[in-house]
Amino acid sequence: MKIELAKLSQTGSLLVAFATQSSTKSKSGKVDSTKLTHSTLSKRLKTALESKEVSPAAQASVSFRDIDFEGFRHVVVVGLGDETQLDHEAIRQAAASIHSAAKSLKASDVVVHFDGIPQNKKESAVYLQALTEGLILSNYTFDELKSKKKDAKEDKTETTFRLATKSTDAAMKKALHDGIILAETVNFSRRLGDMPANLMTPTILADSVVDAAK
Repeated sequence: MKIELAKLSQTGSLLVAFATQSSTKSKSGKVDSTKLTHSTLSKRLKTALESKEVSPAAQASVSFRDIDFEGFRHVVVVGLGDETQLDHEAIRQAAASIHSAAKSLKASDVVVHFDGIPQNKKESAVYLQALTEGLILSNYTFDELKSKKKDAKEDKTETTFRLATKSTDAAMKKALHDGIILAETVNFSRRLGDMPANLMTPTILADSVVDAAK
């Protein structure tokens, strides 16, 4: 799996946009509404929004297969919850939904509309790192000890997640780098813990850590 920053004009096999819940006050009380953070896509999915097919609930996702939107074959909308309650963990959980949807659709080139996440300049780098961490952590599997079926074909397709944003300054590049390092370190530790004791003796453990640190 690869994760990289990209321009907003980037196209791919799958576009990921976000939905948030916003509240307004009226004479009859508080009114909740669903807001799609991609303005052009919002117009295209107007009927789905009005029928509440798109949910802004955290971690909820809905896939629009073969929609053929602006060069994208598929579109997935992921809920972020209340836009005033967003934090690092909420973004990481949204990343897990993105990874699951991409895997289900067998998408190899995924563009995530990162700028659609409600944020200020200070939060941008934090959210970018959280999104990166969530994608990599969701990609972890421990199946190296499973016996392979003779007729099973190994899928060697690598998925690339492009985080589309206008800002690609040093802070954003550092956030991407830090997110990759942190999440890959966690996944490395998870593998060490998942290994049976007879295959992860103290000596093998020490050697593995030393090799990883090189």
